[in-house]
Amino acid sequence: MGNKSMTTEKSTIMIYLHQVGTRLRNATLRSLCLLDRFSTGTLTEDCIGGTIIHFANYGYPPKVLLLTHLPKIFAKNYLPQSERIKCCTMSVLNPDGQTSNKNIISLRLVPGHERLCFGLHCAQLASVPGDDIQRAASVLEDIHPKRPVRRKICYNLAARDWQKQEA
Repeated sequence: MGNKSMTTEKSTIMIYLHQVGTRLRNATLRSLCLLDRFSTGTLTEDCIGGTIIHFANYGYPPKVLLLTHLPKIFAKNYLPQSERIKCCTMSVLNPDGQTSNKNIISLRLVPGHERLCFGLHCAQLASVPGDDIQRAASVLEDIHPKRPVRRKICYNLAARDWQKQEA
């Protein structure tokens, strides 16, 4: 879904929607439709979930391979149970429980879907500083139950906040 024209007056998402709509209208039983991370900048239920449901409701649906990293479509049950929809995820393999090289990850395609994200683990493998990873973990803890994101603890600011609360 590449070329974005600088001369049209359409937003990126409108260009994506037009391209996916063209694929949907022209797909047949013999078609293979590949959609990679479709939904950028849009609501999940409108894009990924809606696209999958549309394909599944065809009388003779095409084969569709849809790649996404959004576990939200499963957590909120945007997809109905259907024998036409098969979900797979990548399972991390570590046969001996320990490896000498932490940068090697073996993956296997397995049935099902993953509700978790391995972003923090990937950040560790990429040598992101531990403080940054801890902050990201803290933000994730707040986002999932929809709590306000806690302020990063800076002892000087925390002391000033405490003084203002006492005043």
